[in-house]
Amino acid sequence: MIEGAWKQAAEAWQKEWEQQAARWWDATLREPLTLEGMRKALEGVCAAKERSDQALEQLWALYRLPTATDVERLHERLGDLEDGLARLQATVEALAERLPAKAKAEPKA
Repeated sequence: MIEGAWKQAAEAWQKEWEQQAARWWDATLREPLTLEGMRKALEGVCAAKERSDQALEQLWALYRLPTATDVERLHERLGDLEDGLARLQATVEALAERLPAKAKAEPKA
């Protein structure tokens, strides 16, 4: 019986604590000072990431290695070429089907 009372008290305390914490976070996250601090922190992180990316690109350029952007551009270009080849192959196959049977059977010299 006592264990059940302790369990109920602990659950009630936990529920109350969660509600208080939620109210505190709601109030804190709506304060202009908190939001301004978060904005500045995010700006700092973004600026640091940009500087890091630039430094890495310069380093890769010194070693004459392709950057991620170069690889992405190459991948896009290869995709375009693959699409063009597929269209060309489909056109050639369609033309081959239209040829007379005799022309298909003749060996090429």
